[in-house]
Amino acid sequence: MNQIIRALGTFAFTALIAITAAHAQHHKCGVTLEEGKKIMEQFHFNRNEMRDFAFERGAITYVPIRFYMVANADGTGRTSEKAALGALCLLNENYADQEIQFYIKEFRYINNDDIHSDPINSGFNDIANQMIYNALNIFISKETGEEGVLGFYQPGAGPQGNDWVVLEENSATEKLVATHEVGHFFSLNHTFYGWECTGGWDENLHGNPVGFTTPCGTY
Repeated sequence: MNQIIRALGTFAFTALIAITAAHAQHHKCGVTLEEGKKIMEQFHFNRNEMRDFAFERGAITYVPIRFYMVANADGTGRTSEKAALGALCLLNENYADQEIQFYIKEFRYINNDDIHSDPINSGFNDIANQMIYNALNIFISKETGEEGVLGFYQPGAGPQGNDWVVLEENSATEKLVATHEVGHFFSLNHTFYGWECTGGWDENLHGNPVGFTTPCGTY
């Protein structure tokens, strides 16, 4: 189901690329260059899968979300449904002109110290063990585990993959954090993909127009 949703989303997306790229300047996304390669592979897969798909004009694509509300192992400090609902409202607002709308499939409540405080590192395997691949899985955690990172997408299409989004509780309702990370779920990469290793394009170093490869050698 996630692959169908993702493929439909890939083709719905042109305007949001500029929005999420602009937002990337204001929040640090946890997607690495290596993970970006996986997202790019998924993008090409989706494009091939949907090459002959006939879209109904004006039809809304409805995407189910499973929100995971995370607490410490002893049940304290659980993240709030208010943060999840705020993220949902912003997603629906920001994706409305792409004819994509989201709805809550369910809330799940888990107690896990690592997911609560360090989902980007030590919580990885525990998140993988929680996954159910019939909706977009979004974990609301107290922290992401990396300074400055307000949210991240873990690529790898399921089942038996990764394919989840994590949002820091206090940042879930910021204007474009959830929108940006869900864009990665739909297989959109950063517009600066491949330039991460040098910190960005420099006309004196890379020329104008640029060549066919990035400074890291990626086509």
